[in-house]
Amino acid sequence: MSDRKKAYQQALMGGRMGFGARPALAVIDFQKKYTRCEDYVARAEVDQVNRLIALARRTGMKVVFMNQMSTCRGTEDQLDDQIHYELQDTVIYKQWPSIFFGTGLIQELIKNKIDTMILCGYSASGSIYASAMYSTFYGMKTIVAKDTVWDPDDKKGKLFLWNIEQKFADVMYTHEILEHYESVALPKTENAVEGGMLFETGK
Repeated sequence: MSDRKKAYQQALMGGRMGFGARPALAVIDFQKKYTRCEDYVARAEVDQVNRLIALARRTGMKVVFMNQMSTCRGTEDQLDDQIHYELQDTVIYKQWPSIFFGTGLIQELIKNKIDTMILCGYSASGSIYASAMYSTFYGMKTIVAKDTVWDPDDKKGKLFLWNIEQKFADVMYTHEILEHYESVALPKTENAVEGGMLFETGK
């Protein structure tokens, strides 16, 4: 065991938070401009997040699609065509990396008594890190599905995921999340988000 890992353990950091009873799934920045970059195509990550979206459809888990807002919105700002999105779903556009800052999302989560956030998307060093930090600040159990997350710099992304796991969230694979939530009954939640700074239904 490395000295750094020992130091974190002694500080009681890096332990598991566990699963909550009322989860919500946040699909973050799965927009074409990020999933189809010149250097990287996020096909594997899209496939894994679709497995989690399917879980949410089967169990009644709340799903929130969070997109980064641009000053000039074009086709590259749309959700990737391979994402299993439905017309009744709501997309919230955010200005900042955190999905909570300035969006009104936390009020909707509180209304539905959500106690767990499952975070997926782009990027480990940006929106995932900021959203995991804010989620923890709001007292949520926080899970990052590591095989749905990517970063422009793979080495830096892995470092940020490690840091997230030590401080803010459980970082685990999609199949681990599926195995747990497919074995328990989830309460129903409302799947429309209201009060966001800027939101819309439909692509």
